Amino acid sequence: MNRENGKINFEELVKNSYAIPPISGDFYNNLYAELIAHAEKKRALPKISSIRIRFALGLAILLALVFLFIVLTPQGKAFAESIKHLFVTTDIIEIPIDDPETVASPTFVPTFEITLMPATESGVKENYISPEIASLSSTDPACEDDPKGYNCQIAKAERKVGFDLKELPADPYTFKFSELYITESDEVWIIYERIGGGSYLYLYQAIGDMASMYGSVPEDAIQEVKVGEYFGEYVIGNYFSDSSSSSYKWGYHGTYRLRWTEGERRFELRHDGCVDLRYEFCTSPDQLIRIAESLVYDPKPSSELRPDYLKSPEEAALISGFSILTPTILPEGFVFDHGTYDSDLKQIRLSYSPTSFDPGTAEILIVIRPLIEIAANPGENWSVEGESVDINGNQGFYTSGGSYNHAVSWEENGMRISISFYASETAFGGGFTKDQVLEIARSLQ
Repeated sequence: MNRENGKINFEELVKNSYAIPPISGDFYNNLYAELIAHAEKKRALPKISSIRIRFALGLAILLALVFLFIVLTPQGKAFAESIKHLFVTTDIIEIPIDDPETVASPTFVPTFEITLMPATESGVKENYISPEIASLSSTDPACEDDPKGYNCQIAKAERKVGFDLKELPADPYTFKFSELYITESDEVWIIYERIGGGSYLYLYQAIGDMASMYGSVPEDAIQEVKVGEYFGEYVIGNYFSDSSSSSYKWGYHGTYRLRWTEGERRFELRHDGCVDLRYEFCTSPDQLIRIAESLVYDPKPSSELRPDYLKSPEEAALISGFSILTPTILPEGFVFDHGTYDSDLKQIRLSYSPTSFDPGTAEILIVIRPLIEIAANPGENWSVEGESVDINGNQGFYTSGGSYNHAVSWEENGMRISISFYASETAFGGGFTKDQVLEIARSLQ
């Protein structure tokens, strides 16, 4: 190193240190003298070059000045407050919108006429896998069994980021695995979707900084918690706006986040939306904490059927013992999505939805329940009062609330069968006719 270029100008160092208030000359001279005296005491040690001594002195003064900046100035105190949290804090609760066109406005899909086709030609539901994950290689046996399945995606992600992922021991009740993705900084997101749509659960983990995390929260929104023996923080809220607003405003609802650290590893559990308070994670931090504390490195697979998420009509028949009727005609693009079984009501629900639209935008829901169980415990009322219609020789009843809402119900072989048809005019666009509804109902076998 060139000694001249390595020379440190202490006066410039003082002037340019974090914009702190002026430091008196006496303070500077005393500090410098004390450091020199301390260095003189070390002369008995092996000789150190002058440039190294001066560099060390400069660094020591810089650290001292940074300390004074944090302790003595309002800006420094605010900085210290912000870094003591896992969340970045702010005292701003409203952010003006400079360009209203940047605010997302709802867009309506074009309307179209639904076309019916044989159910065998309507398609099948497949697990989603991002192109980035799909492009990764893996020799894990799970990828041979199901290249788009959860276990294969986890195996690929662990190989990519170079560390074992913590996972949920099983899908949370009423939720299912949706997708996994990896950021450019090797942060991993595992995403779960509410069965039927409406809310999401995100599990984030990384080693080191949370590089992809952005945004800030008011400090009074942070609640300190413990996740096992580890420090954590819980926040309810987010900044919201709509097409009529001139600003984003902080609201204490809608988004529920738990962050914690385990050594050098950082975690976040985030729940967006809240459809069903009975089974979701939006009433207290304890719900997300329980999930966080349940994470494991090697979840044990289960072969038991999930009554809240049956993956085929065959599983519905197996868990209930019923002879399950399914439609042989469906709208184009509609496929079996999932089924559920209520053991108390002895009731099966089969949901069919379009593959190219978000969950909840359109659905055909078939509900099957023994008449003897209805007599003993009425439970949910799926009977239909309306126009009398014939369903394969059985008297049925049909009602409609317009082209986007229909229902039909009848009794057959000791069972009550009810079918409801729902479509969103703005998010789906296709409506059903009465003839189409009855054709689908009569196709059940």
